[in-house]
Amino acid sequence: MKKPLLITIPFSHYCDKARWALDRAGVAFDEVGHLPLLHFLPVRRAGGRRTVPVLVTGDGVLDDSPDIVRWADRRAPPERRLLGEIAELEKRFDTKLGPDTRRWAYFHILPRREVLLRFCDDARVPRWERLAFPVLYPVARALMTKAMNINPASTQRSLERIDATFERVGALLADGRPFLVGARLSAADLAFATLAVPTVMPPEQRCPYPALEDLPPEAAGRIKGWRAHPAGEYALRLYREHRR
Repeated sequence: MKKPLLITIPFSHYCDKARWALDRAGVAFDEVGHLPLLHFLPVRRAGGRRTVPVLVTGDGVLDDSPDIVRWADRRAPPERRLLGEIAELEKRFDTKLGPDTRRWAYFHILPRREVLLRFCDDARVPRWERLAFPVLYPVARALMTKAMNINPASTQRSLERIDATFERVGALLADGRPFLVGARLSAADLAFATLAVPTVMPPEQRCPYPALEDLPPEAAGRIKGWRAHPAGEYALRLYREHRR
């Protein structure tokens, strides 16, 4: 049987959420990466809309990371299945934390050409895209800034919401529980860990993230603070202990 095809922007935190779920379930898949904006046409040709990840399977096309997580989990052995569907928490992370961490990260990265191009240097991306993106950078920067509503005011609001989410997660963990709910990894845990990636940059995240010293001092300082927060420590622990 042909393996499922995962279409990604390799450094996207939503894509790592799908990738982690497939790996955890033991589902073998092929991955094709694309760079921002250049992903639109391959996604549409595959049957998706405009966003990644997209998973092309024998059962059809899945173009939303929660759907991919559930599809993978149904194929996992019992001992590897995620704990249920923690709807409220998972939805909050998907619809709030993910866009906020993305906006915050791009606010600091998009104006810095060399840092952005480091993200793009990924073997999963076709060579022609890696060669073309530096030329397309000015247009890509303008379009991405507009599409994600990236400006100082919106980024400040995202920053405040990220801090509020970290406080909420830290409060849940304050009683010493090993996971957000229950006694094993859940879809909510996986969503939080992956969608917090831009704020803590775990070493196990399989993308060419820049070193802290290559980031603006303000961004590097924020990341250090988030890493030291109980919620940030939790995201790092999940990657360290459960990402294989």
